This record gives sequence, structure tokens and C-alpha cells, in this order.
Amino acid sequence: KANGTAALTVDGLNGAVSDFAFTLFDLADAAPLPIDVVTNGVLDPASSSAIYTFEGAAGERYFFDYITNT
Repeated sequence: KANGTAALTVDGLNGAVSDFAFTLFDLADAAPLPIDVVTNGVLDPASSSAIYTFEGAAGERYFFDYITNT
């Protein structure tokens, strides 16, 4: 939650260059993601995004498991 300047570097494999795109989201409206709780949702249309935020501490490790796609 720090303000400031950030840099994004896009570097292709072996110097390869190709088209790319990315989106920056405002996380002010992101839903909290509880740790160790299964979260369900539907993206409609499939190209849309769901944005979550969670609290963590330096040195902690998190893993996100994909359970199913229906």
C-alpha cells in the first residue's frame, strides 16, 4: 500500500520481440480473499477478470490451486 513510481519490464526469450498487452486495475474495489478458503466464481464473459486482495507478510509463501473448470 505504498505510493510511488514503479517500472514494468517486458523481456522476451533470447531477445525475441512480439506484441503484448496488459491491464492495470484499481484495487480499491477488490474483494478480500480469505486464506485457506475455497473461492468460487464465474467469469462472464470468459475474458473478464475477478480481482481479489489478501494480507500477507514478508517471507510467507502462498500457493493457488486450480480445482475445476465447468
